[in-house]
Amino acid sequence: MSVLKTTYANLDSQNIDLDGLGNLTATAVTIGDSRTASGTDSASFKDRGWFVWLNILLRQRLEYVNNASVPGDTTSQMLARVNSDVLAYNPGWVFHYGFVNDIQRPANDGSKEFADGIIANLHAIYTLARSKGAKLVVLSETPSTLAYNTAAKRSQVNYIMNWQREYCVRTPGCYFIDVFSPLLDINSSVGAGFSGYSYDELHQTGQGNRKMADACFKVLDGVIPKGYLVGTSLIDVCSNENQYGNILTNGCMAGSAASNIGTNVTGVTPIGWNNKLESGIVTNCVTSKVPSQSIFGAQEILQTVSVAQDNTTVRIDNLVTVLPAGINVGDTVFAAIDVSLNIISGNVDFCSLFLQFRDALNVQTALISACEGADNVFSSFSGRQRTKNFAIPANTTNIFFAVRTRADNGAQFEVRVGNNAELRKVRKI
Repeated sequence: MSVLKTTYANLDSQNIDLDGLGNLTATAVTIGDSRTASGTDSASFKDRGWFVWLNILLRQRLEYVNNASVPGDTTSQMLARVNSDVLAYNPGWVFHYGFVNDIQRPANDGSKEFADGIIANLHAIYTLARSKGAKLVVLSETPSTLAYNTAAKRSQVNYIMNWQREYCVRTPGCYFIDVFSPLLDINSSVGAGFSGYSYDELHQTGQGNRKMADACFKVLDGVIPKGYLVGTSLIDVCSNENQYGNILTNGCMAGSAASNIGTNVTGVTPIGWNNKLESGIVTNCVTSKVPSQSIFGAQEILQTVSVAQDNTTVRIDNLVTVLPAGINVGDTVFAAIDVSLNIISGNVDFCSLFLQFRDALNVQTALISACEGADNVFSSFSGRQRTKNFAIPANTTNIFFAVRTRADNGAQFEVRVGNNAELRKVRKI
């Protein structure tokens, strides 16, 4: 199948690819149930996606080519879809999470024999997923008093998770992630999760998914190739001759200006970048240019904010006023940028890269997010956010590239927006 990817060519049998910026990345597919399916929709990545958070922490080392997760799926239904929804994308990495819908089936009598049937399906899924050389990452189950509502079912879950761990230990190229323990309230006699990590004792909140991602990152950070980023610069510009160049003309954040919009909004920004109070009230929203925390480039934007009203939104943005030569309506693009959020006090609802496509009258034609907040509770993080690949909608004439942060009264936080901001056309291979 033809797949839209940000890569130039496969470099080895594990699909380690060279993308448009010189990153060594790996293609990845996730397969599971509603708890993984909720991490994406047709336009955006969501904070309720554990894989979304993992890839942010990994600085987008994995290229997410398909979320093959279906709400309500059992392991037998997942197995039936491996060829069409996983192997068809030729991934270098396959991630599996979930057998909870098997446990919840009315036919489950709580027996070891029923659990052995689930294990047989998992073994078949894992064997097939690895049949083309992909590496396999297996996530354990997570706490749920809703699904594991009897001692027999809790025993089944432990039995199956132990089998998953042993399978990965004895199988080269397989990695087991215990995401059960980080979410478990050890004081619960019925295996409940910590308060705030699930909104219904089954599906994780954004905070719960972030906790799962932290556990995955600890195992995979030293395993997945880190890559070698070639930093963007003022000569990395999209044109007829270089249609895969950066649509942002100052992604490296060169120069200094003072573009501040809103009351109590002050500071210095790179040329073409704005510090803006989008809505609400701040006592201060100050930007400065600071040395980069990475080896790529020399400057980043530090935005320091104190909030005086609930649901206040601030942003650091860059407006592409005209689609450049080489870019047309219908072309598929993606955006990415390094983002660090340091919460000093109070509640931050979200901190995410957004792309807003607009027509000649500045009416929005589409809005996509790299980590859309569903639960209005973010914690501090540092990584690289990336949007999904997205076709430029009809009638689009300009694009807003913005890192937006929303917080409540009393919140104090710092947002550090890194250089190597990019908005690029996706290469089809």
